[in-house]
Amino acid sequence: MLYTTFFAGARGWIAWTNTDFDGLQSEEPYRHHPFETHFGRTDASGRAKPQLRELGRCAAVARELYGRGWEPARYAAAIAVPEHFESVLPFVPDSLRAEIRANLFQSYNAARKADLAPVLARERDGLSGGHRLALFPSAQLVTAPAADQLRTLAVDGAAVYASYFSGGAAHHRGPRLDWYRTLFHVHHRLRYGLVNRIEVDEVVLDFRRALGSLRRGTQLRLWVAGNEHARAYLPVDLAGAEVVAVDQQGRPVLLRHRVGMGTVVLSTYPLEHLAPQSPDVNPEDTWRLCGHSPSWPGWSGPSGPTTRGGWRVGSAALTESWTSWSMAQERPLRRHVTSARVAAFECGPISP
Repeated sequence: MLYTTFFAGARGWIAWTNTDFDGLQSEEPYRHHPFETHFGRTDASGRAKPQLRELGRCAAVARELYGRGWEPARYAAAIAVPEHFESVLPFVPDSLRAEIRANLFQSYNAARKADLAPVLARERDGLSGGHRLALFPSAQLVTAPAADQLRTLAVDGAAVYASYFSGGAAHHRGPRLDWYRTLFHVHHRLRYGLVNRIEVDEVVLDFRRALGSLRRGTQLRLWVAGNEHARAYLPVDLAGAEVVAVDQQGRPVLLRHRVGMGTVVLSTYPLEHLAPQSPDVNPEDTWRLCGHSPSWPGWSGPSGPTTRGGWRVGSAALTESWTSWSMAQERPLRRHVTSARVAAFECGPISP
């Protein structure tokens, strides 16, 4: 996990915990949590355990990369973190914040599979940081300033993506947004307090127009899950937008509209919410939508369901492959890192 997350762009880790606690099984809280007495990086005598030695090896890899001029890749793609996720508001149920977190996590996974290194842009800090791609996954609540900033990003040449979300609670089901007509150029046909249920367990997206690397005639298959409130789509009539993809009933799923020098894309399905409601769903096809615009800086095309490198030096990118290993069997761990500058890092077996 250390190396996978490191090369995926992680900036640091918290090692939990410092040492083992032998002889405390009758003390609180370990009386109730005996499994936590051996989470340490050192044993009760202070001797380093294999986990601590591996932390040292990972730190050595980081020092060598930094010494050779490598730094985490920074692309101009952003995932918007709604202000409602961070604020405790009387009209926002706690369950919605948990849903927002899951939606953001799935969106981040999809963006990483599409070979992006997205930043998490806090809505309360503003969304006008020069982003060339802005993702607002499964959006139910958006502040007025953020909606204006997304429009400005599109007018200035960015690609803006958002997806519909009715929320996962009975309280005020449906989006609290006014941007469907003004930004995405569709008329919604929602009925107040009611949802349009997705009846199938798998949505088949049929592309009627090309969307970047996804050509006309491409089909994507996406899992559908969730409760009776969230498992819903947005019925729309066109008001200037063009239909890019439809579901198996012929309903629009992806719509696109030119705004200034940029593009806005709307999904009428809460794709980022539906996917993580199913166990073992990843990798799934949502990541292919993240590569719909080949024009933003740093985009290098779809990479498939493996983690791509999150480090760069100059124009060279870092990728990695890992051999499987088992600490219990003390097999050697070899990290093969290919790039213009780095040939390989290798570690021998974990010795006692």
